[in-house]
Amino acid sequence: MNRTVSGQLFVVALLTGVFAAAPPAAAEEPMIPEPAPELARLRQLAGTWEGTVTHGDEGEAEPAKAVYRVTSAGSAIIETLFADTEHEMVTVYHMDAGQVVMTHYCAIGNQPKMGEQASNDGDAMSFEFIGGSNMNSEDDPHMHAMTIKFLGNDHIQANWTMYADGQPGHTAHIDLHRK
Repeated sequence: MNRTVSGQLFVVALLTGVFAAAPPAAAEEPMIPEPAPELARLRQLAGTWEGTVTHGDEGEAEPAKAVYRVTSAGSAIIETLFADTEHEMVTVYHMDAGQVVMTHYCAIGNQPKMGEQASNDGDAMSFEFIGGSNMNSEDDPHMHAMTIKFLGNDHIQANWTMYADGQPGHTAHIDLHRK
């Protein structure tokens, strides 16, 4: 065999052995960003909450339950209202373009999306309608506004306002304590 060819084969064999013996490169961990501080208040709700709901100003109080769960490395909070009932609904809170937003998967079959509104009240977060799906127009009945008040680490109140024909309709008042 020609010395040049045998030298080349030797180099190829040597390099193959070196690469075969080298440990595999460590897989890079995906970079997970820090959770948005704007969601910190909502992340603190994680757990089960029980209390009452009244519909309108003169409604009779009925039992209510909510479960909050933090998911997606702290970047989303899932709220399950009226958990374990036929009226169960889910709301997902997350950041979008620097704003806390929520999508409410309503029992009436639509999905209004609300964005947090600026507030001077450090003990409350207010959200208003910014769009939705499964609606023909904003005149269709839909949850249009929600305010959650933090009355301590173990007590919250939420007011959910329904709109129909472009006007506010009934408001559900929910009063919950951490279980």
